[in-house]
Amino acid sequence: GGLVTAGGRVLNVCGRGATLAEARDRAYAAVGDIEFDGKTFRTDIALAAVTTDEETER
Repeated sequence: GGLVTAGGRVLNVCGRGATLAEARDRAYAAVGDIEFDGKTFRTDIALAAVTTDEETER
């Protein structure tokens, strides 16, 4: 058995962490562990918020 899809969004991945940046990093690490033909994913999720948080901390 296996999973079959006809396209569209087929999976959601979440990450948890003490900070938004840590949660984002963990989510993208999990995305890196997932493999299937035609895999695509966004790389900008939470990027603006993480960048803003890091600038605020300076």
